[in-house]
Order: sequence, then C-alpha cells, then structure tokens
Amino acid sequence: MPALVPHSSIAMSPALNNHDLGAFAEVIADRYVQHNGRAGQGLAGTQATFKSYFETFPDMHVKVEDTIIGGDKVVARVTLTATHTKPVQLGPGTPTFQPTGKKLSWHDIGIWRVSDGKFVEHWDQSDLLGLARQLRGD
Repeated sequence: MPALVPHSSIAMSPALNNHDLGAFAEVIADRYVQHNGRAGQGLAGTQATFKSYFETFPDMHVKVEDTIIGGDKVVARVTLTATHTKPVQLGPGTPTFQPTGKKLSWHDIGIWRVSDGKFVEHWDQSDLLGLARQLRGD
C-alpha cells in the first residue's frame, strides 16, 4: 500500500480552514493534476485558485464529514460554509451573483490519488446548483 497523507490532512482541511496557502505544499505535489475545470494545475495553480476563493469568501470553512481510504485513493465528503460578502462567479461565462450577506453552505465530494505521501491527482463534484440557488436567493 502506498504511503498515504496523514488522516488529519484529508481534504487539506487544516490548511483550508487556516487559509494557509503555504501549508498546501505539505500535502500537494508540485505536478498535481486537477480534473476540475474551475481550478488551476499543479501546486502553484491550486494555491492561486484557493487564494481567489479566500478573497471571495474570507470566512470560508471546510468540515470533513466522511472519508474513505483505499489503495492509493482518498475520498472525502465535505461541507463548505461561507458568508456571501463579495461578488461570486461560479465559472467562466456564468452570471455574477452580487453580495447578499447570507451564510452559504454547500457540499463537495473529492477523490485524491496519493503518491509518496502527497496528493498528486484530484477529481471532485461540487453542489454548484445548490450553491447557485443560495446565491440567487431561491
């Protein structure tokens, strides 16, 4: 079995919740492959993506709900929360949602491939429809 990232680093929640971009290097490989069209490639691209998220959602918080570890994969189901205080665009060419001041909550399931103790590849599915409904005020 390959060396897996320590359980406390699952979904990078300590780095995410502390908004500590430098700590990402402890768990993400330089050549990290991201299969999510909304995020950058490699460690630097991931750090840039999360810098933007932290600027958009200064109080963003991630709670790991479930984890599954098997072979060279780690799966995590997470809940993200943040306050909508700045304009949000969920992807290129999508509408921009103006700030509402509302507390938001949405879910994500991520799958990471691990090699040499670091995340090297990632796939995820986010509940962007549920998030968009909250941003619209549905």
